Amino acid sequence: MSVPHRKDILDALDRWFQSHSEGPTLAELCAALGWPADRRGSLQRWLTALKGQDVEWEPRKRRSLRLVKPCQVSETTPKHEEMPWLVRDERLLALCATAVYDWLETSSTPRTDIVGNGPLATVSRARLPLSLRLALSTFDLALMVEGKRPLTLEEFLNLMSIPVSQWPVVPQLENLDPESVILESGSLTEFAEYWVLHHKGFLHEWQESIMLQVLETCREQRLYDAYRSYRQLLIEKPVMPVAVFQQLLVKPEFYPIKKQLRAMYVDVSLLDGEDEPGLCPRCGYLQKRLPSGLWICRSRECEQVCEQQKLLRRQTIGDPAEWVAISPGMHRYVTIPGLHELSLAQALTDMGLRVELWPEVDRYDLYVSFPSGERWALDVKNWDYLGRTTLSRWPVHRSPIASMTAVVFPDDRRHLHLDKVRSLLEPQLDGVRLYWSSEILRLAAERRMGHA
Repeated sequence: MSVPHRKDILDALDRWFQSHSEGPTLAELCAALGWPADRRGSLQRWLTALKGQDVEWEPRKRRSLRLVKPCQVSETTPKHEEMPWLVRDERLLALCATAVYDWLETSSTPRTDIVGNGPLATVSRARLPLSLRLALSTFDLALMVEGKRPLTLEEFLNLMSIPVSQWPVVPQLENLDPESVILESGSLTEFAEYWVLHHKGFLHEWQESIMLQVLETCREQRLYDAYRSYRQLLIEKPVMPVAVFQQLLVKPEFYPIKKQLRAMYVDVSLLDGEDEPGLCPRCGYLQKRLPSGLWICRSRECEQVCEQQKLLRRQTIGDPAEWVAISPGMHRYVTIPGLHELSLAQALTDMGLRVELWPEVDRYDLYVSFPSGERWALDVKNWDYLGRTTLSRWPVHRSPIASMTAVVFPDDRRHLHLDKVRSLLEPQLDGVRLYWSSEILRLAAERRMGHA
């Protein structure tokens, strides 16, 4: 009988036993596989199917799971590529980013200590989050093969502050910016947030489920205008006074989704905890305070724009109990990308073109219509990584009613190296094109003037 994920399960167990004498629990094995904990039931069934042939365990004995024929690694095997139990693909980045995220969330250690200013040697590995223990074990294996000692916790966290190209185990991913880091100034970078949120399942948080309810309701009832107003609200007003929010709730276009809209915004005092929270001058969302006392936006992208445009660093809003806001996750995945969507839509509208935002309830980000009757379907992505995995995980399908379907990337995402990888990726996208936003604007202007 063919058992689903047999190879993945056995590979994960093989890696586990390289650094552990006892078998993993179901939760630990799920984590090693990069699966959510709610898949433990399926994992148990698959292990049962493998029992006697590939794995074995003792009934009612904890941590007795073992491989029937564990892989033996020769001491004379010097190359990482000859040892498949070393995690070197996107799972390595996901594991490290998640490990640092969990450490920041659970540790009482000041963040200034994380970047090398304080001793962490007294922290027992047994007290660390599971993801951090797995990340440390991964590096231990790589260093062991090279005859080097394992990393201490402090060394590992310091390692997360240097470019991935300098790690002892370099992730083997196409088009990966070698200067990317996980930690910067004691905080998780946006690059790291991408790997955490897309591989650990944080997108299934409470407010995300509300977003999906709105999407389904608006599609079923064809509430195109209501959905458009809803999305625009999350982008343009991620934080607002309670009085303004109450006025919005009685607007006719929001009536079918009034319940979800009310649940999407929560009291700022529940999210921030600061006496005088401030708003980012670019995106309008709650700023966060670093241990140094400096206030910054939660989006690194906003910080760069604020620095370039010399925008005001701090705008306080007064009593947080009188304000409401969306969650940081919705800000990251709706507000920030939405700024690029609105900016591109406005630039195309200024050319005299007709632009429809989130047509057919978010089938695409933009429909662009030309006087000739031609139409483009555009999807805007502010990804921090571009490769086959991202394009296959979040595919954009060619529109049957558009002459061109394209994925558009903001010009400030130059680290994606689109000019280099476009010819490699586009042939796999069934006619979908990849463009910088400036390229789309130039092509639209040419088409508008009849020069294309």
